[in-house]
Amino acid sequence: MFIIPDVSITVGLATRERPRLLSDCLKSLHRLQLPENCSINIIVVENDDKDKSSHIIREFENKDLPISYQLETRIGITYARNLILETAIESGSRYLIYVDDDEVIPSDYLVELMAFLSSCPDDVSAISGPVYPLYPKGTPSWILEGGFFEPVSNISGTEVAYAATNNLLLDLNFVKVNELSFDHRFSLCGG
Repeated sequence: MFIIPDVSITVGLATRERPRLLSDCLKSLHRLQLPENCSINIIVVENDDKDKSSHIIREFENKDLPISYQLETRIGITYARNLILETAIESGSRYLIYVDDDEVIPSDYLVELMAFLSSCPDDVSAISGPVYPLYPKGTPSWILEGGFFEPVSNISGTEVAYAATNNLLLDLNFVKVNELSFDHRFSLCGG
């Protein structure tokens, strides 16, 4: 079992042209219950040729959680994700949690994630979890019945060969030692 000492966590999210969704995501992050042994900061990277979201970030600057904004003008998700990764490492955080700008994070998310991490072997370098869709009113029945956006279900603790970055915790020590980053060949196809 892995005992988690006082730990610094960065929550990183990339955004592009989704101001309402970004605002909703940030609101949910500010409702997070924080474990006693954790400090958290938020990094938002806008992947666009010009600033379109810093005004949203300013709404959250004087709240409980430190938040920073950066503009990544090289278009492609890998550029945004790598900037988040670099910034999290430079901040001294032990862990980076990637979420997407269209997610609403449950208030107990971080408490549950840290509890799960503390039950893992100490060589765990990443934890991936499901993201459950919230369908807007009026979603066509064929989408609801088709299950197209339902998460893949794994038993907790199952090793997986790959993971999406929409609910992913990374051990930044592992990332640094292995010099990991996102491959820009995949910048425009999901990263």
